[in-house]
Amino acid sequence: MPIRLAVVTCATLLALPALAQPEATPGAEVTYKKVTEYHFTPEEIGGRTQRPDGVTEAVRLAQPADSLIRVRADFRDRLAQSAEDI
Repeated sequence: MPIRLAVVTCATLLALPALAQPEATPGAEVTYKKVTEYHFTPEEIGGRTQRPDGVTEAVRLAQPADSLIRVRADFRDRLAQSAEDI
């Protein structure tokens, strides 16, 4: 029964936006032309574009990265201790 209630609730919530749409007003019809004309300038057709006079390049220099691997300060002490335990 709870599943059926959940399904009905979801269906109702999905249908609510359709009820909120305003009705079309009479006399407000859209008319379209039979032929649409586009006018392009010769520069647009020829493919020429405006560009800046100079060339600007931004280059980041490679910077050396610090190593993420560090040797522990007490490594040798622990190594000697583990060798003594064997």
